[in-house]
Amino acid sequence: DGDYLFFHYIHQAELQNKHSSILKTRGRGYSYKAGSMAARNYSHIKASKSYLFASESEFLTKDGVMSKAIDSINFIGMHTPFGAARNYKDTDIHKRASYKDPQTGLEKGRMSEIMAVTCKNDPQKGRGKRGKLLIFDESGIFPGLIKTWTVAKKSVKQGKRSYGLLCSMGTGGTENADFEAAEELFYHGDGYEVLTVPNVFDKNAGKARSSLFIAEYLNRDGCYDHNGNSDVIKALVEVITYRKTVRDNTSDPNALVLEKAEAPLVPQEAVLRTEGSIFPIADLKEYLADIMPSINNFVSSHYIGDIVYNAQGELIFKYNDTKVPVREYPIK
Repeated sequence: DGDYLFFHYIHQAELQNKHSSILKTRGRGYSYKAGSMAARNYSHIKASKSYLFASESEFLTKDGVMSKAIDSINFIGMHTPFGAARNYKDTDIHKRASYKDPQTGLEKGRMSEIMAVTCKNDPQKGRGKRGKLLIFDESGIFPGLIKTWTVAKKSVKQGKRSYGLLCSMGTGGTENADFEAAEELFYHGDGYEVLTVPNVFDKNAGKARSSLFIAEYLNRDGCYDHNGNSDVIKALVEVITYRKTVRDNTSDPNALVLEKAEAPLVPQEAVLRTEGSIFPIADLKEYLADIMPSINNFVSSHYIGDIVYNAQGELIFKYNDTKVPVREYPIK
């Protein structure tokens, strides 16, 4: 059922000339799914280009999304009629379905391609990538993702029509990771042409919208039947029981935070900061999730003004409703 939700979401995004962003738990085979999407284009759509982006090459070629795509096209070539020769471009980061005609010497074939792109903090790597599919893997540890996304988005659009699909997918939980971009695409996707849906994933989200979230309770090993239907209650009991074990038997204050980020039940857990902090991050995130649906009412009662000296030289608070508090960081 998790895979159905994912591919249905992807399909709806394409129909609406939108893009897609998935915040997810670990261990659900999303590198395989992304690789299969590229392999599908390679095998069935002539002259198509599929680009696979990551911040580091190891997320592409070392058991990453590119290696999964290669596994798929190799299997297709061995066991189906849809294989293709790869005489011109056949490397670990570039596959092209073409061959050299022995009589004319010209390149012929399906001409579809899969290319892996390592960004390494260079957003310009996304420029000019006019593909049918652009995957941004491991978005939770992708410095400069928003800039790369914005540059790449312009390459697959003419007017209001998008002829290529951008898809980011990632998980939080890595120490010192730059996953603000993944959080931005999830909660503010409309500003980046990401298809948003009603946020049924966060507690007390109200009428808020978000992109797609795949929680730990979907398709957890041992917690779904032979038809793929998730046993959500069984999964929740297992997850919460294990979290209690971690909380009661570890001395590291971040151990429980890391466990929640790796196997999140709600999006706020997926984007928990796991680096050292004296603050109760999990509790603060939970409280923020509670007030977020009515954030305007929550902040409307705040007093706004200046700290000034009065005639007696004492510091006092002077109300000033023309001021606008800083409530977003980083400051735009």
